[in-house]
Amino acid sequence: MSIEPAVRRDRIFHGWYIVAFAFVAQEVAGPYVFSMFFKPMTEELHWSRGDFALANTFSVIVGGGLGFFVGPWVDGRRGRWLVMGGAVIAGLSLASLAFVQNLWEFWTLRGVIYVFGSTGISPLVLNATLSKWFVRQRGRAISIASMGLSAGAF
Repeated sequence: MSIEPAVRRDRIFHGWYIVAFAFVAQEVAGPYVFSMFFKPMTEELHWSRGDFALANTFSVIVGGGLGFFVGPWVDGRRGRWLVMGGAVIAGLSLASLAFVQNLWEFWTLRGVIYVFGSTGISPLVLNATLSKWFVRQRGRAISIASMGLSAGAF
């Protein structure tokens, strides 16, 4: 009779908690989050649709440039600090939108600062991080986390 160590199989793999976080992060930080601000901000601050949308143009340019730095960072290191820092920056910039009075403030917060935060919790970072946690069920984990973008749009 051999004595084998008891292995508990009833625990949930820690990677699934990371999938749940990635789902929520992509849900709230996706590109659709600003659609709810469009009408109230343009009416109250007397901005045109183009003025409001120009912040998105800035964010695409800044985000595209950040990809050249974030990609190698995630490849060489773990994404934990990038995700946590990104969540804090994105959250603070969203909260700061309540105090915006001028268009340049909105462009700076939404078009630049928010993008620094949202890049940390973007699919680029989250998918690379999930790929390091999962081998067998990698596709399932990434697809569940990516459904957060669609849930945010809904």
